Amino acid sequence: MKKRIRSAILLTLVFIFLFPQSIGCAPKEVEQTNDSLKVAYWGTNSMVSYPLYEFKQQHPDVEVITDFQPYTEDDPFGEAFFKRISAEVMSGNGPDIIIGKFGRMNANKMMRSGAFTDLNKFLEADPDFERSKYNGKVLEAGQVDGKQYIMPLTYKLPLVLTTQEMLDKTGFDISTADNYNAFLEECLKYRQANIPGAPELSLDYYMTPYLADAVDYDTKEVKINTPENRETIRLNYEAVASLSDAEGYGRGGFYALKIFENEAMFVQVVQPAVIYVLSYRALKEIGTPVMAAVRDAEGRLMAEVNEYAMINANSPNQENAYAFLKLLMSDENYLGISHKASVPISNDAMHSYLEGMIGKEEKLEDLLQGGIGELETAAGLTQEEVDAYMDILAEVDGAYIREKDVEDAHTETIVPYYDGEITDLDGCIQKFEDKLKIIASE
Repeated sequence: MKKRIRSAILLTLVFIFLFPQSIGCAPKEVEQTNDSLKVAYWGTNSMVSYPLYEFKQQHPDVEVITDFQPYTEDDPFGEAFFKRISAEVMSGNGPDIIIGKFGRMNANKMMRSGAFTDLNKFLEADPDFERSKYNGKVLEAGQVDGKQYIMPLTYKLPLVLTTQEMLDKTGFDISTADNYNAFLEECLKYRQANIPGAPELSLDYYMTPYLADAVDYDTKEVKINTPENRETIRLNYEAVASLSDAEGYGRGGFYALKIFENEAMFVQVVQPAVIYVLSYRALKEIGTPVMAAVRDAEGRLMAEVNEYAMINANSPNQENAYAFLKLLMSDENYLGISHKASVPISNDAMHSYLEGMIGKEEKLEDLLQGGIGELETAAGLTQEEVDAYMDILAEVDGAYIREKDVEDAHTETIVPYYDGEITDLDGCIQKFEDKLKIIASE
Protein backbone atom coordinates (compact mmCIF):
# COMPACT_ATOMS: atom_id res chain seq x y z
CA MET A 1 0.00 0.00 0.00
CA LYS A 2 2.82 2.37 0.91
CA LYS A 3 4.54 1.65 -2.39
CA ARG A 4 1.35 2.56 -4.25
CA ILE A 5 1.06 5.81 -2.28
CA ARG A 6 4.69 6.62 -2.99
CA SER A 7 4.13 5.91 -6.69
CA ALA A 8 1.07 8.14 -6.76
CA ILE A 9 2.93 10.95 -5.02
CA LEU A 10 5.87 10.58 -7.40
CA LEU A 11 3.55 10.64 -10.42
CA THR A 12 1.85 13.76 -9.05
CA LEU A 13 5.19 15.49 -8.60
CA VAL A 14 6.18 14.59 -12.16
CA PHE A 15 3.00 16.21 -13.49
CA ILE A 16 3.47 19.26 -11.27
CA PHE A 17 6.99 19.90 -12.51
CA LEU A 18 6.80 18.74 -16.11
CA PHE A 19 3.30 19.62 -17.30
CA PRO A 20 3.70 23.43 -17.06
CA GLN A 21 6.94 23.18 -19.03
CA SER A 22 5.25 21.17 -21.74
CA ILE A 23 2.58 23.79 -22.37
CA GLY A 24 4.82 26.86 -22.05
CA CYS A 25 2.62 29.84 -21.29
CA ALA A 26 -0.58 28.45 -22.81
CA PRO A 27 -3.23 31.15 -22.39
CA LYS A 28 -5.92 30.72 -19.81
CA GLU A 29 -9.46 31.90 -20.36
CA VAL A 30 -9.32 35.59 -19.58
CA GLU A 31 -12.47 37.57 -18.99
CA GLN A 32 -12.68 40.34 -21.57
CA THR A 33 -13.43 43.71 -19.97
CA ASN A 34 -12.04 46.01 -22.68
CA ASP A 35 -12.01 48.96 -20.32
CA SER A 36 -8.40 49.93 -21.01
CA LEU A 37 -5.52 49.54 -23.48
CA LYS A 38 -1.82 49.23 -22.71
CA VAL A 39 0.54 49.65 -25.65
CA ALA A 40 4.26 48.80 -25.46
CA TYR A 41 6.72 50.25 -27.98
CA TRP A 42 10.31 51.44 -28.17
CA GLY A 43 12.47 53.88 -30.12
CA THR A 44 10.26 56.54 -31.69
CA ASN A 45 6.64 57.67 -31.72
CA SER A 46 6.36 57.75 -35.51
CA MET A 47 4.57 54.42 -35.93
CA VAL A 48 2.08 54.98 -33.10
CA SER A 49 1.36 58.72 -33.10
CA TYR A 50 -1.64 58.51 -35.43
CA PRO A 51 -3.08 55.27 -33.97
CA LEU A 52 -2.86 56.63 -30.41
CA TYR A 53 -4.55 59.88 -31.34
CA GLU A 54 -7.24 58.25 -33.46
CA PHE A 55 -7.95 55.48 -30.94
CA LYS A 56 -8.53 58.04 -28.19
CA GLN A 57 -10.91 59.92 -30.48
CA GLN A 58 -12.87 56.78 -31.31
CA HIS A 59 -12.82 55.34 -27.77
CA PRO A 60 -12.93 58.29 -25.34
CA ASP A 61 -14.06 56.09 -22.43
CA VAL A 62 -11.12 53.70 -22.71
CA GLU A 63 -8.07 54.37 -20.55
CA VAL A 64 -4.95 54.31 -22.74
CA ILE A 65 -1.62 53.50 -21.10
CA THR A 66 1.68 53.58 -22.98
CA ASP A 67 4.78 51.65 -21.99
CA PHE A 68 7.28 53.55 -24.10
CA GLN A 69 11.05 53.80 -23.96
CA PRO A 70 12.90 56.14 -26.34
CA TYR A 71 16.44 55.61 -27.54
CA THR A 72 18.78 55.97 -24.55
CA GLU A 73 22.52 55.63 -23.98
CA ASP A 74 21.86 52.98 -21.35
CA ASP A 75 19.72 50.89 -23.72
CA PRO A 76 20.51 52.09 -27.27
CA PHE A 77 19.08 49.00 -28.98
CA GLY A 78 16.11 48.36 -26.71
CA GLU A 79 17.49 45.06 -25.43
CA ALA A 80 16.60 45.71 -21.79
CA PHE A 81 13.17 47.04 -22.74
CA PHE A 82 12.16 44.07 -24.87
CA LYS A 83 13.66 41.61 -22.40
CA ARG A 84 11.36 43.04 -19.72
CA ILE A 85 8.32 43.06 -22.00
CA SER A 86 8.99 39.47 -23.11
CA ALA A 87 9.30 38.30 -19.50
CA GLU A 88 6.03 40.01 -18.57
CA VAL A 89 4.16 38.44 -21.49
CA MET A 90 5.62 34.97 -20.91
CA SER A 91 4.54 35.15 -17.28
CA GLY A 92 0.94 35.81 -18.31
CA ASN A 93 1.01 39.56 -17.69
CA GLY A 94 2.30 42.51 -19.68
CA PRO A 95 0.79 44.98 -22.15
CA ASP A 96 -2.23 44.28 -24.33
CA ILE A 97 -0.39 44.93 -27.60
CA ILE A 98 3.35 44.97 -28.29
CA ILE A 99 5.12 46.58 -31.22
CA GLY A 100 8.34 44.72 -31.85
CA LYS A 101 11.50 45.60 -33.75
CA PHE A 102 13.74 43.35 -35.82
CA GLY A 103 16.15 41.28 -33.79
CA ARG A 104 14.96 42.70 -30.45
CA MET A 105 12.80 39.77 -29.31
CA ASN A 106 12.61 35.99 -29.68
CA ALA A 107 9.38 36.47 -31.56
CA ASN A 108 9.50 33.15 -33.45
CA LYS A 109 9.71 31.15 -30.24
CA MET A 110 7.17 33.28 -28.43
CA MET A 111 4.47 32.91 -31.07
CA ARG A 112 4.87 29.13 -30.81
CA SER A 113 4.56 29.19 -27.02
CA GLY A 114 1.00 30.47 -26.70
CA ALA A 115 2.09 33.96 -25.68
CA PHE A 116 0.18 35.70 -28.48
CA THR A 117 -3.40 35.36 -29.61
CA ASP A 118 -4.33 34.09 -33.06
CA LEU A 119 -5.29 37.25 -34.94
CA ASN A 120 -7.37 35.30 -37.44
CA LYS A 121 -10.32 35.30 -35.06
CA PHE A 122 -10.43 39.08 -35.49
CA LEU A 123 -9.36 39.28 -39.13
CA GLU A 124 -11.90 36.74 -40.35
CA ALA A 125 -14.74 38.46 -38.49
CA ASP A 126 -13.75 41.93 -39.71
CA PRO A 127 -15.70 42.95 -42.84
CA ASP A 128 -13.22 45.78 -43.47
CA PHE A 129 -10.12 43.56 -43.59
CA GLU A 130 -9.03 42.66 -47.12
CA ARG A 131 -6.08 40.29 -47.04
CA SER A 132 -5.43 40.82 -50.75
CA LYS A 133 -4.32 44.45 -50.22
CA TYR A 134 -1.36 43.31 -48.10
CA ASN A 135 1.84 41.54 -49.13
CA GLY A 136 0.85 37.94 -48.49
CA LYS A 137 4.39 36.55 -48.43
CA VAL A 138 5.38 39.02 -45.73
CA LEU A 139 2.30 38.18 -43.68
CA GLU A 140 3.39 34.53 -43.65
CA ALA A 141 6.42 35.42 -41.51
CA GLY A 142 4.03 35.81 -38.56
CA GLN A 143 2.12 32.58 -39.13
CA VAL A 144 2.36 29.10 -37.62
CA ASP A 145 0.14 26.40 -39.16
CA GLY A 146 -1.93 29.12 -40.79
CA LYS A 147 -2.53 30.98 -37.53
CA GLN A 148 -1.52 34.66 -37.59
CA TYR A 149 0.20 35.20 -34.24
CA ILE A 150 2.31 38.15 -35.37
CA MET A 151 1.23 40.93 -37.73
CA PRO A 152 4.17 42.28 -39.75
CA LEU A 153 3.76 46.03 -40.21
CA THR A 154 6.75 47.05 -42.32
CA TYR A 155 9.54 45.24 -44.11
CA LYS A 156 12.81 45.78 -45.98
CA LEU A 157 14.26 44.43 -49.20
CA PRO A 158 17.88 44.20 -50.39
CA LEU A 159 18.00 46.43 -53.47
CA VAL A 160 20.79 47.87 -55.58
CA LEU A 161 20.68 51.07 -57.56
CA THR A 162 23.01 52.50 -60.18
CA THR A 163 22.87 54.02 -63.68
CA GLN A 164 23.11 52.31 -67.03
CA GLU A 165 25.92 54.71 -67.94
CA MET A 166 27.97 53.51 -64.97
CA LEU A 167 27.31 49.88 -65.84
CA ASP A 168 28.46 50.54 -69.42
CA LYS A 169 31.54 52.39 -68.17
CA THR A 170 32.68 49.74 -65.71
CA GLY A 171 31.30 46.57 -67.25
CA PHE A 172 29.66 45.61 -63.97
CA ASP A 173 27.37 42.62 -64.47
CA ILE A 174 24.11 43.61 -62.76
CA SER A 175 22.56 40.22 -63.60
CA THR A 176 24.59 38.74 -60.73
CA ALA A 177 22.01 40.29 -58.37
CA ASP A 178 20.01 37.09 -58.95
CA ASN A 179 22.36 35.34 -56.51
CA TYR A 180 23.91 37.09 -53.51
CA ASN A 181 27.18 35.15 -53.67
CA ALA A 182 27.68 35.90 -57.37
CA PHE A 183 26.71 39.52 -56.81
CA LEU A 184 29.19 39.94 -53.97
CA GLU A 185 31.93 38.32 -56.04
CA GLU A 186 31.22 40.84 -58.81
CA CYS A 187 31.38 43.70 -56.30
CA LEU A 188 34.68 42.42 -54.90
CA LYS A 189 36.18 42.11 -58.37
CA TYR A 190 35.72 45.82 -59.02
CA ARG A 191 36.54 46.80 -55.47
CA GLN A 192 39.86 44.96 -55.48
CA ALA A 193 40.78 46.17 -58.96
CA ASN A 194 40.16 49.76 -57.83
CA ILE A 195 38.65 50.68 -61.20
CA PRO A 196 38.04 54.46 -61.44
CA GLY A 197 34.35 55.20 -61.38
CA ALA A 198 33.46 51.62 -60.48
CA PRO A 199 30.35 51.07 -58.38
CA GLU A 200 30.74 51.61 -54.67
CA LEU A 201 30.73 48.40 -52.67
CA SER A 202 28.05 49.04 -50.10
CA LEU A 203 27.39 46.26 -47.63
CA ASP A 204 24.59 46.63 -45.14
CA TYR A 205 24.88 45.07 -41.71
CA TYR A 206 21.47 43.47 -42.15
CA MET A 207 22.39 41.68 -45.35
CA THR A 208 22.96 38.31 -43.67
CA PRO A 209 20.63 36.13 -45.75
CA TYR A 210 21.81 32.86 -44.21
CA LEU A 211 20.14 33.86 -40.91
CA ALA A 212 16.70 33.91 -42.55
CA ASP A 213 16.19 30.16 -42.10
CA ALA A 214 19.12 29.19 -39.88
CA VAL A 215 16.65 27.62 -37.44
CA ASP A 216 13.36 25.89 -38.25
CA TYR A 217 11.38 26.41 -35.06
CA ASP A 218 8.79 23.79 -36.01
CA THR A 219 11.04 20.89 -37.02
CA LYS A 220 13.91 21.96 -34.68
CA GLU A 221 16.32 21.65 -37.60
CA VAL A 222 19.36 23.87 -38.06
CA LYS A 223 20.70 24.95 -41.45
CA ILE A 224 23.94 26.88 -41.42
CA ASN A 225 26.79 24.56 -42.46
CA THR A 226 25.88 24.35 -46.17
CA PRO A 227 28.14 25.08 -49.17
CA GLU A 228 26.04 28.16 -50.05
CA ASN A 229 26.16 29.57 -46.51
CA ARG A 230 29.89 28.87 -46.13
CA GLU A 231 30.54 30.72 -49.39
CA THR A 232 28.39 33.66 -48.25
CA ILE A 233 30.33 33.91 -44.99
CA ARG A 234 33.68 33.67 -46.80
CA LEU A 235 32.72 36.38 -49.29
CA ASN A 236 31.41 38.61 -46.51
CA TYR A 237 34.79 38.24 -44.83
CA GLU A 238 36.59 39.33 -47.99
CA ALA A 239 34.25 42.29 -48.37
CA VAL A 240 34.81 43.43 -44.80
CA ALA A 241 38.58 42.99 -45.15
CA SER A 242 38.54 45.24 -48.24
CA LEU A 243 37.04 48.20 -46.38
CA SER A 244 39.18 50.80 -44.68
CA ASP A 245 38.50 52.53 -41.36
CA ALA A 246 38.56 55.85 -43.18
CA GLU A 247 35.39 54.92 -45.02
CA GLY A 248 33.44 54.91 -41.80
CA TYR A 249 31.93 51.46 -42.06
CA GLY A 250 32.30 50.72 -38.36
CA ARG A 251 32.91 47.46 -36.52
CA GLY A 252 32.14 44.46 -38.70
CA GLY A 253 32.33 46.58 -41.83
CA PHE A 254 28.74 45.98 -42.90
CA TYR A 255 27.04 49.34 -42.71
CA ALA A 256 27.60 51.81 -45.49
CA LEU A 257 25.18 54.06 -47.25
CA LYS A 258 27.08 56.33 -49.62
CA ILE A 259 24.33 57.91 -51.60
CA PHE A 260 26.04 60.39 -53.86
CA GLU A 261 29.68 61.07 -54.60
CA ASN A 262 29.79 62.94 -57.86
CA GLU A 263 28.68 60.31 -60.39
CA ALA A 264 29.65 57.31 -58.26
CA MET A 265 26.54 55.65 -57.00
CA PHE A 266 25.82 52.08 -56.21
CA VAL A 267 23.61 51.63 -53.18
CA GLN A 268 22.64 48.36 -51.59
CA VAL A 269 19.93 49.18 -49.12
CA VAL A 270 17.22 47.50 -47.07
CA GLN A 271 15.30 50.68 -46.25
CA PRO A 272 13.98 51.76 -49.64
CA ALA A 273 10.81 53.68 -48.96
CA VAL A 274 12.33 57.17 -48.75
CA ILE A 275 16.07 57.00 -49.35
CA TYR A 276 15.91 54.50 -52.17
CA VAL A 277 13.11 56.22 -54.05
CA LEU A 278 14.66 59.64 -53.52
CA SER A 279 18.02 58.34 -54.74
CA TYR A 280 16.36 56.88 -57.83
CA ARG A 281 14.68 60.19 -58.61
CA ALA A 282 17.91 62.15 -58.16
CA LEU A 283 19.83 59.78 -60.43
CA LYS A 284 17.48 60.63 -63.27
CA GLU A 285 19.20 64.01 -63.41
CA ILE A 286 22.51 62.43 -64.45
CA GLY A 287 21.65 59.18 -66.21
CA THR A 288 19.31 56.26 -66.67
CA PRO A 289 18.62 54.62 -63.29
CA VAL A 290 18.84 50.84 -62.99
CA MET A 291 17.34 49.07 -59.99
CA ALA A 292 17.52 45.40 -59.09
CA ALA A 293 16.61 43.19 -56.16
CA VAL A 294 19.38 41.09 -54.63
CA ARG A 295 18.32 37.49 -54.18
CA ASP A 296 19.97 35.18 -51.67
CA ALA A 297 22.35 32.33 -52.47
CA GLU A 298 19.34 30.08 -53.18
CA GLY A 299 17.80 32.59 -55.59
CA ARG A 300 15.06 33.79 -53.25
CA LEU A 301 14.02 37.40 -52.77
CA MET A 302 13.67 37.48 -48.99
CA ALA A 303 12.00 40.33 -47.14
CA GLU A 304 13.09 41.16 -43.61
CA VAL A 305 10.26 42.17 -41.30
CA ASN A 306 11.17 45.44 -39.63
CA GLU A 307 8.27 46.29 -37.32
CA TYR A 308 5.53 43.95 -36.20
CA ALA A 309 2.73 43.75 -33.63
CA MET A 310 1.29 41.07 -31.35
CA ILE A 311 -1.75 40.91 -29.07
CA ASN A 312 -1.09 39.37 -25.67
CA ALA A 313 -2.99 36.08 -25.35
CA ASN A 314 -3.65 36.87 -21.69
CA SER A 315 -4.97 40.36 -22.32
CA PRO A 316 -8.43 41.27 -20.98
CA ASN A 317 -8.59 44.01 -23.64
CA GLN A 318 -8.20 42.12 -26.91
CA GLU A 319 -10.99 43.95 -28.75
CA ASN A 320 -9.32 47.25 -27.92
CA ALA A 321 -5.96 45.84 -28.95
CA TYR A 322 -7.33 44.76 -32.32
CA ALA A 323 -8.94 48.16 -32.88
CA PHE A 324 -5.52 49.70 -32.27
CA LEU A 325 -3.86 47.16 -34.58
CA LYS A 326 -6.26 48.14 -37.38
CA LEU A 327 -5.13 51.74 -37.01
CA LEU A 328 -1.48 50.65 -37.08
CA MET A 329 -2.13 48.84 -40.38
CA SER A 330 -4.19 51.61 -41.93
CA ASP A 331 -3.06 53.43 -45.06
CA GLU A 332 -3.57 56.71 -43.21
CA ASN A 333 -0.94 55.67 -40.70
CA TYR A 334 1.55 54.42 -43.30
CA LEU A 335 1.23 57.54 -45.43
CA GLY A 336 1.58 59.79 -42.40
CA ILE A 337 4.69 58.19 -40.90
CA SER A 338 7.37 60.85 -41.10
CA HIS A 339 10.44 58.72 -41.78
CA LYS A 340 8.90 56.04 -44.07
CA ALA A 341 12.08 54.07 -43.55
CA SER A 342 10.55 50.74 -44.52
CA VAL A 343 8.00 49.33 -46.92
CA PRO A 344 4.45 49.04 -45.51
CA ILE A 345 2.74 45.66 -45.80
CA SER A 346 -0.12 47.55 -47.42
CA ASN A 347 0.49 47.49 -51.16
CA ASP A 348 -2.16 50.18 -51.54
CA ALA A 349 -0.30 52.54 -49.22
CA MET A 350 3.03 52.00 -51.00
CA HIS A 351 1.39 52.48 -54.39
CA SER A 352 -0.27 55.73 -53.26
CA TYR A 353 3.05 56.99 -51.85
CA LEU A 354 4.83 56.38 -55.16
CA GLU A 355 2.04 57.78 -57.30
CA GLY A 356 2.25 60.98 -55.30
CA MET A 357 5.66 61.53 -56.93
CA ILE A 358 4.54 61.08 -60.55
CA GLY A 359 5.64 64.17 -62.46
CA LYS A 360 6.65 65.91 -59.22
CA GLU A 361 10.10 67.52 -59.39
CA GLU A 362 11.55 68.71 -56.07
CA LYS A 363 14.71 70.49 -55.00
CA LEU A 364 17.08 68.28 -53.05
CA GLU A 365 18.00 71.13 -50.75
CA ASP A 366 14.36 71.29 -49.65
CA LEU A 367 14.28 67.55 -49.05
CA LEU A 368 17.70 66.99 -47.51
CA GLN A 369 18.88 70.35 -46.16
CA GLY A 370 21.57 71.31 -48.61
CA GLY A 371 21.21 68.55 -51.16
CA ILE A 372 23.89 66.01 -52.02
CA GLY A 373 27.02 66.73 -54.01
CA GLU A 374 26.48 68.47 -57.32
CA LEU A 375 22.91 67.29 -57.82
CA GLU A 376 20.17 69.86 -57.37
CA THR A 377 16.85 68.19 -58.05
CA ALA A 378 14.91 64.98 -57.62
CA ALA A 379 12.90 64.30 -60.76
CA GLY A 380 9.34 63.11 -60.77
CA LEU A 381 8.48 59.46 -61.33
CA THR A 382 6.59 58.02 -64.27
CA GLN A 383 3.74 55.53 -64.06
CA GLU A 384 6.03 52.91 -65.60
CA GLU A 385 8.60 53.44 -62.84
CA VAL A 386 5.95 53.15 -60.15
CA ASP A 387 4.74 49.90 -61.71
CA ALA A 388 8.30 48.56 -61.91
CA TYR A 389 8.86 49.18 -58.20
CA MET A 390 5.56 47.51 -57.29
CA ASP A 391 6.51 44.56 -59.50
CA ILE A 392 9.63 44.04 -57.38
CA LEU A 393 7.52 43.97 -54.21
CA ALA A 394 5.29 41.36 -55.84
CA GLU A 395 8.33 39.13 -56.48
CA VAL A 396 9.02 38.55 -52.77
CA ASP A 397 9.41 34.80 -52.23
CA GLY A 398 9.37 34.81 -48.44
CA ALA A 399 9.94 36.84 -45.31
CA TYR A 400 11.50 36.36 -41.90
CA ILE A 401 11.61 37.94 -38.46
CA ARG A 402 15.07 38.10 -36.96
CA GLU A 403 15.43 36.26 -33.65
CA LYS A 404 17.43 37.85 -30.82
CA ASP A 405 19.04 34.58 -29.67
CA VAL A 406 20.17 33.82 -33.21
CA GLU A 407 21.50 37.34 -33.69
CA ASP A 408 23.43 37.12 -30.42
CA ALA A 409 24.87 33.73 -31.36
CA HIS A 410 25.93 35.11 -34.74
CA THR A 411 27.62 38.08 -33.08
CA GLU A 412 29.49 35.78 -30.72
CA THR A 413 30.69 33.26 -33.30
CA ILE A 414 30.75 34.68 -36.86
CA VAL A 415 31.32 38.42 -36.41
CA PRO A 416 34.77 37.83 -34.78
CA TYR A 417 35.71 36.00 -37.99
CA TYR A 418 34.63 38.98 -40.07
CA ASP A 419 36.59 41.30 -37.81
CA GLY A 420 39.75 39.22 -38.25
CA GLU A 421 39.89 38.33 -34.56
CA ILE A 422 39.50 34.61 -35.38
CA THR A 423 40.81 32.96 -38.56
CA ASP A 424 39.37 29.46 -38.15
CA LEU A 425 36.21 29.54 -40.31
CA ASP A 426 35.41 25.88 -39.67
CA GLY A 427 35.62 26.43 -35.93
CA CYS A 428 33.42 29.54 -36.08
CA ILE A 429 30.72 27.79 -38.11
CA GLN A 430 30.80 24.77 -35.81
CA LYS A 431 30.39 26.97 -32.72
CA PHE A 432 27.53 28.84 -34.40
CA GLU A 433 25.84 25.57 -35.36
CA ASP A 434 26.20 24.24 -31.81
CA LYS A 435 24.57 27.36 -30.39
CA LEU A 436 21.77 27.19 -32.95
CA LYS A 437 21.04 23.57 -32.01
CA ILE A 438 20.63 24.62 -28.40
CA ILE A 439 18.34 27.48 -29.43
CA ALA A 440 16.26 25.11 -31.59
CA SER A 441 15.87 22.58 -28.78
CA GLU A 442 14.78 25.03 -26.09
